[in-house]
Amino acid sequence: MSLILLWFPLISFMSCVGLGRYLGQEGSSLISCLLLFLGFLFSWFVAYKYLLVGLDCVTSLWSWVPLSSLLIKVTLTLDKLSILMLTVVFTVSFLVHWYSTSYMWGDPHLPRFMSYLSLFTFFMVLLVQANNLPLLFIGWEGVGLCSYLLVNFWYTRMLANTSAIKAMLVNRVGDLALILAMGLIWAQLGGFEWTTINQAVMKPGLITTLICVLLLVGAAGKSAQLGLHTWLPDAMEGPTPVSALIHAATMVTAGVFLILRCAPLFESTPTGLVVTLLLGSVTALFAASTGLAQTDIKKVIAYSTTSQLGYMVASCGLYQFTLGFNHLINHAYFKALLFLSAGAIIHTNMNEQDLRRFGGLWATSPITLVGITIGSISLMGFPFMTGFYSKDLILEISSMGNYPYWANFLLLGGAGLTAAYSVKIIILTFINKPLMGRKNNLDHDSNSWSILSPLIMLSIGNISVGFIIFPWVNFPLTHPLLDSYIKVLPLGISILSVSIISWIYSSKVGTKMVKNPNFQEINSFLFYAWQFNLIINHLVAKTLWSLSHHHLYKLVDRGWVEELFPKLATKGGTTLSKKLSLVQSGEILNYIAILIVFFTLVATLTY
Repeated sequence: MSLILLWFPLISFMSCVGLGRYLGQEGSSLISCLLLFLGFLFSWFVAYKYLLVGLDCVTSLWSWVPLSSLLIKVTLTLDKLSILMLTVVFTVSFLVHWYSTSYMWGDPHLPRFMSYLSLFTFFMVLLVQANNLPLLFIGWEGVGLCSYLLVNFWYTRMLANTSAIKAMLVNRVGDLALILAMGLIWAQLGGFEWTTINQAVMKPGLITTLICVLLLVGAAGKSAQLGLHTWLPDAMEGPTPVSALIHAATMVTAGVFLILRCAPLFESTPTGLVVTLLLGSVTALFAASTGLAQTDIKKVIAYSTTSQLGYMVASCGLYQFTLGFNHLINHAYFKALLFLSAGAIIHTNMNEQDLRRFGGLWATSPITLVGITIGSISLMGFPFMTGFYSKDLILEISSMGNYPYWANFLLLGGAGLTAAYSVKIIILTFINKPLMGRKNNLDHDSNSWSILSPLIMLSIGNISVGFIIFPWVNFPLTHPLLDSYIKVLPLGISILSVSIISWIYSSKVGTKMVKNPNFQEINSFLFYAWQFNLIINHLVAKTLWSLSHHHLYKLVDRGWVEELFPKLATKGGTTLSKKLSLVQSGEILNYIAILIVFFTLVATLTY
């Protein structure tokens, strides 16, 4: 069954690449959607069978590195973690493929686009099913490569080029940390299989903490945590279906999935868990506050992704790995709905992405309004929506007495800001009049059913998926010892944030307050991500540039090395050749004398 799940996206990729020129747009779209639909059905069938039987399935294919001291096999595994993750990957990927057939229609490179999406799905499926760290690393690098190809799909755009390169460079930091962690794991445990890692009893100490921190840095690169988050908002330069797939089911979820796979290692080091909790909590607040100040609809949702990933990482830092995985699944559905709804809005408004140029779309785009509203209230954790079953529970657990108080404060602050920017999108896009000139004045929704149908299906999923999968995670809905006010506090903060942001954008007093210089300074600080990009440019980028260009390149490569080797060798060779040229006197007696001396020396040295 493991191989069958891999073949669906792989055949789709090979068909679009090898036969795309002959199949055309219609043929490539049909084959890729059909194969991903079969993968979607089969993944849920596997989940159903696992629910009935409950047995893990391990498929060993061949020995990859058969050494005496190191044996690495290409082995695939199906357990509860991988099966639930596969249902998410195939569901979102199928809907994105279907959505793309209309969204990208007319693009001459549509077969190439569909092939990239299928290859992206293949590497994510490989990553999820990998039974050891090296095989996971192959999928890890594969999704990174595909994200580069898809972000840079419109390669004639300069911003797309720079954004794709930035994503690759930032992720290399996390990749290096993951490679170092793999080396330490092999040195300590002698193997890379999950059974070896999970069953190992590692004492808390410097090495264990270092392994966990390195794994966390690797996860932070893929999951865009604070410090390595800068690539994710810029990745919005790719087509909107790419954003939905990256943010919902592939790429960014890979980092959290790595932490979940290595949960026993993190549990063995309290220091590693505290660092994980701190990183996730700060990221949740930072990204939520930054998203509130953005004016590009896709960047608002992008920072929302970073914030929600922070909640997942923080949940792992709270020892609640299962709860973090539950939020990962729920997040996939409402984030896919939000991005695809945003794509429908952009598609209708002639590729406009500025929230200030939208407004009054409730009459022309009712289905999109319903979709983005359901996705937003699920993101806010509204009771009995998908997000409620995980996000509010994370906030409740963080308020318990045995966890740091600052974690609960940061996570609650992020929850309030999440509600604020979610409502801001709805008000500026659908309710208020445009704050700036609009490109068009459509009186109807120009989106086809290939775009609207995935929104309807994801809307249903956002209402039902949380309730359906919740029994699988075996976690109590509420903690019986918590006070009632703690349980309703997240909802109260969200309602307060919704009220404030609604007042700001609907009243004259609120409008004047927004124009206040002090407010503008705060907004500018948040808009530029707490000046984080500026700090990174000055402390990291410019420092490395100065070191590499002025010192290593000019002083070493073009300085000492150039003087010692190329120039010295050239000068020495020239001088030697001039000396030897003096021997060429043109007199035969001199040549005979030199030959006699030469043969005499040879004879002497020989005998």
